[in-house]
Amino acid sequence: MSDSRILFRDVQIVDGTGGPAYRGNVVVSEGVIAEIRGGSGRSEDEIIDGEGLTLSPGFIDVHSHLDFTVEDNPHCANLAAQGITLAVAGNCGYSAGPIGEEMAEYQETRGRTASVGSVGDWFARISRSGIGINVASYVGQGNLRGDVMGVGALGPPDPSQLAKMRTLLADALREGAFGLSTGRDYVPGCYSEPEEITRVAAELGNHPGSFYVSHLLDESAGLVEATEEALEIGKAAGVPTLLSHHKAVVPSNRGLTKESLALVDSAVEAGLDVRLDAYPYDFSATIHLLDMLPTRLTNPGEEDVMRTLRDEELFAPVARDLHEGYPGWTSALADFEWGYTILQSPGFPEMAGLTVGEIATKWNVDPAEAVRQLVLADGGTAVCSLTMSEEDVSRVLAHPLTAVCTDSAAMDTPRGNFRSSVHPRSYGTYPRFFARYVREEKLLSLEEGVRRCSGLPASWLGLDDRGVIKPGARADLVLFDPEGISDTATLENPTGAPRGIRMVMIDGRIAVMDGRNTGILAGSVIKRSDSAR
Repeated sequence: MSDSRILFRDVQIVDGTGGPAYRGNVVVSEGVIAEIRGGSGRSEDEIIDGEGLTLSPGFIDVHSHLDFTVEDNPHCANLAAQGITLAVAGNCGYSAGPIGEEMAEYQETRGRTASVGSVGDWFARISRSGIGINVASYVGQGNLRGDVMGVGALGPPDPSQLAKMRTLLADALREGAFGLSTGRDYVPGCYSEPEEITRVAAELGNHPGSFYVSHLLDESAGLVEATEEALEIGKAAGVPTLLSHHKAVVPSNRGLTKESLALVDSAVEAGLDVRLDAYPYDFSATIHLLDMLPTRLTNPGEEDVMRTLRDEELFAPVARDLHEGYPGWTSALADFEWGYTILQSPGFPEMAGLTVGEIATKWNVDPAEAVRQLVLADGGTAVCSLTMSEEDVSRVLAHPLTAVCTDSAAMDTPRGNFRSSVHPRSYGTYPRFFARYVREEKLLSLEEGVRRCSGLPASWLGLDDRGVIKPGARADLVLFDPEGISDTATLENPTGAPRGIRMVMIDGRIAVMDGRNTGILAGSVIKRSDSAR
């Protein structure tokens, strides 16, 4: 917390409420916004000239995956640089706690740093070591199931197991988690049926301010049905429901967001509290091609993956799974019509930029065989899906219930501790949103665009003192040029730095100035109990 008073002089204030922008001076003292006034006023310890610049609340990323990277990348430099002052982890069914030995080992096999303990243990650990931005978290439903039943367990939980999951969730919520997230197509969440999730999610009703967060079962041909399933779970559990990174993938499914959003609107009209988040890109990503293999092959305790891949006879059923899937697991590769594009393949560097299907054609082999050869050459092959439409992306971002998110991890160096390529959203989400969809496309006004990145997600979290510019609010602020803000991160250069962001302040301390991280660990853990203040 800063003891000095800082005056932002002659700035355009966009306060995060969606109200009209106005000019004024904002005074920050001891970590909070002390006053907002016109005129020059008395002299301050430090003056920041805001002529031609906009001052907004810090951006709140409600869909982050910094859980397993923040301890190695405490400054969260890639996130702070684009104006993020609060990130919510624990998405897609995975969280840093509660996590038992088996679940921790499973995460380690995926290249993620995980430690056994509760979400409270994780909060305490990152608080002691220091964090560059504010951090909150949901609880991963996959963690609960994996800890109680085992990562590879099939079938529904028995009453005792279900009770244990609810107890773990209740403990995490009391420790400050904001809700329960599911990853409906990730191990072990993919083995859960809607009834199980509903019965666990019902515990949220005992903890005011918590909500259900769903990475849908299907974002391609089954998007509408998967949206309906998530809304039914939220309705049956009696809790608010957030649909994560909402989108439609695969060219043949373009336009399906019309139907999925119509379901959202109908649910809202019927009284359900529904929320959406989305990132401003028409392509998604998976870090490792290895992660797209059938889960029964890659589960801990199964046969050695590489030995199976090397043996053509053992691989035959895997190839069939890759084409057809099986109950509890859908082949994203086949579902996306083998349209995943290679970002980086150390074993076959010349294949970068080609899809799995194109590589199969080039090699004159079945697509599943192409996957086998790519993974055998290097398990770190990185892929992304270039199969979304700009029309769907714009439609979701324009929806009044949508907040902007990164769906990304924390990185202090250009690639953090990642073993392969990263998605440009890790560095460019918010600058891209303001440059492309606010300034250029005029999909939203500047005031509404800022609200989608601050006041809206803050309201979901019950944070009255963040996400807005008003006296008494925490001084999480972004000073930027609305005419110059832009992203430079691309598939070819995914770590390109944002432009047009003059300063990022977290709790009254300057974390980023003119694109340079100051090295100050100004962040705090934000707990659900805090939001009741």
